[in-house]
Formats: sequence, C-alpha cells, structure tokens
Amino acid sequence: MSIQYKDFNILSKDQVFHLYEEAGWNNYTKDIKNVLFGIQNSAFVYTAWDGRLLIGLVRVVSDNYTISYIQDLLVLEKYQKQGIGKHLMDTVKKKYSHVRQLVLLTDENGPLPFYESLGFKEVSKNHCLSYMLINNNTKNE
Repeated sequence: MSIQYKDFNILSKDQVFHLYEEAGWNNYTKDIKNVLFGIQNSAFVYTAWDGRLLIGLVRVVSDNYTISYIQDLLVLEKYQKQGIGKHLMDTVKKKYSHVRQLVLLTDENGPLPFYESLGFKEVSKNHCLSYMLINNNTKNE
C-alpha cells in the first residue's frame, strides 16, 4: 500500500459520499451537494489516497490570521491507526502554525485520545467556553 497525499479540493460526489458514509457521517451524506460546496469553498483541503480511492480528508475553514477551524477529519476505518490521520493533522498544524487559534469541534464519541495526542485540549482547559447553534432548517438547493 502506497498512500499519496494531495492538496486540492475538487472531488467527485461519489468519492466524498463513500468517505463520509463509511465514517458514519450520515447527516452529511443526506445533503452531499452542500458538503461538496463546503469542501470546494474551504481554505484548505488535504486528502489521502490509495490509488484512486479517497481514504482520508481534512478540511479547514480559516481567516488565515487569527483563527482556523478544522471542519472535517475523516479516514476510512480500514486505514485507521496507520498514521494517516496524524499526517493529515500535522500538515494542517504546520500550514497554520502562524495562526493563534486552531479549533476542532467534535462530538463526545469522537477519537478524543487521538486529538489529545496531537496537542489539542478541551476548550474549558484553556479557560474558554464554546457555544454552538445548529440550524436544522437548512434546505437542499
């Protein structure tokens, strides 16, 4: 297996659907068109490939000065625990090392020890609070 990494955001609907669906991100695959728009309009998208198979992706939304959000990090289950997610995240950390805040939001079932191994801390441990509003009324275009 020879993993290749690419810095681009033009991906097919089928590639993205397979990656997000296999990762269990079903709320995203219900509206794959908007996920594709989100990927295409991200500040940075870095992908991992095994041949023509998209096996991993990280994407960042950023102002490139004060804050960068790691919006998505996915690696196909078959390829997890092989350093692919770490490589994707290390690339993001290096690219945005000049930005004060690198933020990652995950649910309580996310790979918390993995994020902590990369230096991320819970928001409260940085003496901060975080709030979120999820708009469940968005419509497919």
